[in-house]
Amino acid sequence: MLIQAGAEAGMVGGLADWFAVTALFRHPLGVPIPHTAIIPNNKDRIGRTLAALSQTTSSHPRCCFENCESLRSAAGSPIGWQRRRLPG
Repeated sequence: MLIQAGAEAGMVGGLADWFAVTALFRHPLGVPIPHTAIIPNNKDRIGRTLAALSQTTSSHPRCCFENCESLRSAAGSPIGWQRRRLPG
């Protein structure tokens, strides 16, 4: 009974994951369900937003290092050795 319930839950979870990922790129099963095909329907807006982000976000090495350093793990910064190599 427990194995059957686990298998059913796995199948439902797998179908839900498939639907969610498929819905980002196209209409699942060819049915035009609202809020599906999100990426193709919004590709121009996504492109404009990414362009604006890249223009407003500094790409200076020091800024990139500080952003990465803020994500340091409990074991320490995996890129700490690069601090010596960055200009300024």
